Amino acid sequence: MVIYMKLGISEQISIDTRTLVSLDKTTFGSRMLRSWNDYEFVYSEGKYRAPIGGDVFLVIELSGKCYILYETTAGSGSELMSIFRSLADFVQYDIVKINLLENFTYAMNQYVWEDQEWSYVSRFSYGQLIVEGNGATLVGNGDYNFMYIGSEANVNFLNVNIKHFNHCFINHGTLMCEKCFFSDNRAYKFDVKISGSGTIVHNYNTVYFDWCSFNNNTAEYWGIYYQSMAGSILYAEEHSLNIFRNIYGVMDSDCLYCCDYSTTVIYQVHQFFPLFEQSYISQYTYFSLVNSTAFSTNRTMEINVSNSEELLDAFLYINNFPDANNIVINMKSGSYTVSVNDYSRVRTYDWRAKAYNPGILSSAVIKERYLLDVGYCPITINGNGAHIILSGNDLNDDYHFANIGKYGYLTLNSLTVSKFNTAFFVQGHCFFKG
Repeated sequence: MVIYMKLGISEQISIDTRTLVSLDKTTFGSRMLRSWNDYEFVYSEGKYRAPIGGDVFLVIELSGKCYILYETTAGSGSELMSIFRSLADFVQYDIVKINLLENFTYAMNQYVWEDQEWSYVSRFSYGQLIVEGNGATLVGNGDYNFMYIGSEANVNFLNVNIKHFNHCFINHGTLMCEKCFFSDNRAYKFDVKISGSGTIVHNYNTVYFDWCSFNNNTAEYWGIYYQSMAGSILYAEEHSLNIFRNIYGVMDSDCLYCCDYSTTVIYQVHQFFPLFEQSYISQYTYFSLVNSTAFSTNRTMEINVSNSEELLDAFLYINNFPDANNIVINMKSGSYTVSVNDYSRVRTYDWRAKAYNPGILSSAVIKERYLLDVGYCPITINGNGAHIILSGNDLNDDYHFANIGKYGYLTLNSLTVSKFNTAFFVQGHCFFKG
């Protein structure tokens, strides 16, 4: 089907007589549109496409979304380097899609951009980048980082193998890697700057790994081979969000470093913790193990409690291995007394107490204790006038009710809590109603 239209600054156009699209010239690539010119659109796979020039297209989806797309295929390492070079300083498209040849190996031996510390094979500042790997391999020479991702960028890597880089990603935006394989990458830094860590990703914002595998990735800290201190897979900065799902092929040397107030969620099929077991996880990290079924089902779990024992069992379920993405606790009206001795029973695996890798770090001195960790899964407690009272708490003890991370949501309806020291630590969202 071929259609024509006129493009004006605020003109509405009819697509297939069913969808109205308003082009308001607000997208990154709108400067490329030739106003009042005819565009010839071809419909395919739920989208209308009109060529603007070369590999650049104006795309209109049936939902009304409109954007400028640059889509190209890299036939060699030099072609891919040329594409990365063109995107390093100024992106003039809303979406960039790079298709790689099936099972092809691309040599990445040059850098296109550098900051005060590192040289990078690629840089993407804003907009969306999609790299469709088709099983291709990107191979560095070990001297350069692979990609710097800006704070306004959304980057997706699909079915790509990445190896022999220093850092793979320095991420300030949103990064998603699906069905990717990372091997033989080695980050190093020979001074006191912590930025030498995080071999696969040094994350300041948001990162997702889905069905990815890691092998023989190493990191150095202060010039010494300290895996857990440097985070051979991840260095999670404060307030970053880090999500792993269905990870496989992890070696003992693959580990995480999670700073205070970062949020890390691992979706897996069992509640034990064999993945990344050499990691260092700060006691102020918001760290969750979640049943992988919750990721795909978006399930809400409702738990009804009528006494203190049932309430503690509900907290145990939330703190350890929930299989839901939204949890609601319905309390029967009345008093619920919990003791400072009950804090140990609401966790079967206390990562705060272990603090990981005592061969390098002595076990952390754990001061803060919480009945409830709200890291990523939204939690609602319907109190119905109930009262939760802590017993055995001295004035200077650090026993708290809940710890809410930046990405956490806790809603309390008609509930009173008392005799806790600073009942709520809030980095995210906490709502009190009734």
